[in-house]
Amino acid sequence: WATDMTVRGSVVVHDGATLTIDNCTIGFADSRQAELLTNILVEPGGTLELINGAHLTTLEGCGNKSMWDGVKVLGFVNLPEYSVGQGRVLMNTGAKISNALTGILAGNADPALPGYVGSATGGAIRTDGAIFENNVHDVVMHSGGRGSSILLCRTATCFTSMFQNTVFVTTRELNYTNRDPVSHLRVAHRHPVYAKSCTFANDRDDLLEMNSSLRMGHGIESFNSIVPVVPCLALNCTTGTPNTFRNLDHAIHAFASTPKIGGPIVRFANFVDNICGVYASGLSNFTIANSTFEMGRWGVDMSEHPEEYLWGGHHRGIFTHGSYAFIVQDNVLGPSANADEAVPTEGIVIGYSGDHNDAVFNNVVEGLVVGYIGEGVCASTDDLYVNTLGLQFLCNGNNGNTTNFWSREIPGAQDVPYHTIRGYQGSEAESWPAGNVFDQNTNQDYYDFRVSTETEITYVWDEFGTNAEPLNTADAAILVMVSDAPHDYCAAIGPRVLDEAAPTLEAISGDLDDALADYSDGKLLYDQLIDDGDTQALLDGLISAWYQSTEVTATILQLSPNISVDVLVAIVLSEDFTDAQKAAILIANPNSTQRGGLVALLGREGFPEEL
Repeated sequence: WATDMTVRGSVVVHDGATLTIDNCTIGFADSRQAELLTNILVEPGGTLELINGAHLTTLEGCGNKSMWDGVKVLGFVNLPEYSVGQGRVLMNTGAKISNALTGILAGNADPALPGYVGSATGGAIRTDGAIFENNVHDVVMHSGGRGSSILLCRTATCFTSMFQNTVFVTTRELNYTNRDPVSHLRVAHRHPVYAKSCTFANDRDDLLEMNSSLRMGHGIESFNSIVPVVPCLALNCTTGTPNTFRNLDHAIHAFASTPKIGGPIVRFANFVDNICGVYASGLSNFTIANSTFEMGRWGVDMSEHPEEYLWGGHHRGIFTHGSYAFIVQDNVLGPSANADEAVPTEGIVIGYSGDHNDAVFNNVVEGLVVGYIGEGVCASTDDLYVNTLGLQFLCNGNNGNTTNFWSREIPGAQDVPYHTIRGYQGSEAESWPAGNVFDQNTNQDYYDFRVSTETEITYVWDEFGTNAEPLNTADAAILVMVSDAPHDYCAAIGPRVLDEAAPTLEAISGDLDDALADYSDGKLLYDQLIDDGDTQALLDGLISAWYQSTEVTATILQLSPNISVDVLVAIVLSEDFTDAQKAAILIANPNSTQRGGLVALLGREGFPEEL
């Protein structure tokens, strides 16, 4: 298509077909006003290309009160994302999608409320130099094909989802005046999806009049996904144009149903005038590094926001909750050029990191109400380990913060007695100081190190360090000076864990014995249950009795749901079982069926879709 046109109805790009829209504007009817589904559907194996300023938008003749459904792209879960069998959408050279409920939906759901799970597998999306403007959702990606690292997938034929040099922006009130932007890029149950050198922004000029953080929208929303936010594609790159996030509620909002999923990888990004720069909940193994956070502009109501109503109106640069095994280092946080002095601000807030030895390392915070906070349970709840397991703040800088560091309780929580960061900050035993730099402001209501939790905090500082001693402390802070610290200890330490008064083997031998006994009991029970206690014997017996598939099926069902992946694979590959028998056995063993690539194997073996 290379000429302007209007569309009423659904445009379907079939398997093997490519629709290229080149340097023209296509206006789509509003499905609700037209009473006819109007969108573009890219089926698995189909390709949609938008190039040279191609623009997909709502019908101009319908006025500014209509919105169209956008593009849907579908794929196969059992194929790699780069496979030619996946549906694909490519946008580059100034291509634009505007005034849509969901600009591109990789999956199948209601574009007005796409959620996080759809009824079909999503295809792949790649943009470079594209624009998304004034949509409720710009891009939503549900679960798709197997992802692959961009480091292993660099060519045009190796197609993994990524967004490069792309602008995601809200510039005015949306055409549906009762809707506000929700998220510019939502990724659910996918990894990895790359964002490189992009801009995510809400540039409306009436944000203060709207007076609601909830209405500002998120930049990147990540659920059970890994989203690298990077300036270039080389491993640990340090060059290239950074991603920019401005005037958003949460610039990056990442959460997970299980911390094993991982989280975002944020490097060399710029965050300007957001209510929260990076929000991470229930994650592990994520990175926020080498980024700048400028904050404090928008004095809007936060009380109706389900994740902010306990923040006391404070904007936050980095906030983590229930997350651990993270890298938070080498970031710079402070007020923006447009900051409102009446807006309270907190730099890095780590909540409920638990008994994990994490360190917030080598960051600089300046000009905020509070620089660094550890709140809730951020250490072991066992008195034996509270000094050795938990969160530390190491080698961070302060400049002009009202409170530099704060071990803070959350009032009203049931576990308040366990609220604390790690009992030792630094290591007296190793003569290794925590290495933080303080403001050393002794005026009333200014704190270098504040403790409002019940646990005493022992802070180890270097006699010869610059501004190394916290002069103005509060409550249960104990200061220990060391005079023989290693030379240049912050450069040497990295984000390492410092040991302090580690319990002896004798002290923890009982815990180790109990854990080993629990493991041995569980392993014995598992071995007795799975495959009736002898996987090889069951396999041998099945091989010798394939011709008696009905009797074998009955035997397997009696042993279900404790059949191993190995046995299920053998049954799937066998030609002696009917499809119905295979289905009955797999359904009876849901845990093993969901493991070991069995679903993908069924697809390759031509298993009937209805089964």
